[in-house]
Amino acid sequence: MPIAIGALCALLVPGCSVDGEAQSAPARPSLTPRLVAATAFPHGASTVPGPGVMSVIADVAGPAGTVEPERCRAPEVVSEGAAANVGPDSVAAPDTSPGILPDTGSVGSSGTPAAGTTGTLTVLITYAPAGLDTFDMFFAKCGRFTTSTAGASSRVVLQKLPARTVGGAIGTRSYARTVTTGGQRGSLSYAITTLVAQHDGVRVYAEHRRQGTGANPQQISADLDTLFRRAVEKAWPSRG
Repeated sequence: MPIAIGALCALLVPGCSVDGEAQSAPARPSLTPRLVAATAFPHGASTVPGPGVMSVIADVAGPAGTVEPERCRAPEVVSEGAAANVGPDSVAAPDTSPGILPDTGSVGSSGTPAAGTTGTLTVLITYAPAGLDTFDMFFAKCGRFTTSTAGASSRVVLQKLPARTVGGAIGTRSYARTVTTGGQRGSLSYAITTLVAQHDGVRVYAEHRRQGTGANPQQISADLDTLFRRAVEKAWPSRG
């Protein structure tokens, strides 16, 4: 019954064909044209080169590696087509050179704070395989968890924050993380505030990352709020 087999193939196995030759899925368009410009950052920014975007994803939307408990793995994103810009949260020049980021242990380009700065601002735009309800489950089940990447273990405290209102059909979520790496002989702490927007399968992250135990991740800075709104306007000019 070749007609039935062909129909089943089309319905159940994307990318397969009746004659047995696999059909590759079309590449997703780059989201770079929808990424907020570096000039929209309060103190400038640098575009993360293609190979470094995976590391930004791990740092901003991740982390990669082992998560305990496993249910506390952050909502997934699609790396294909993703793009990111990173800048300082003060007037010093941004540092986007690859390096070990203590909060996740991953090798990346989201950058540790440059000399003279207190932190970094990052905007990441990706395709999203699921809706924002995955964040609600993440918040509900994962107030505290641990991560391990490249031999570095970190303790994470996660807190849901009030969602920002951006208008249109665009959904949003906001959350804070305190990430501590190290033990009794010495530890390093990061306060990370993340604002998320999503619509029509595309997700935008705007993150403020500050080093030091005195930083408050629940405090949403005016710079982060403004950058987030600019990122949303660029990603969805018509606002859904």
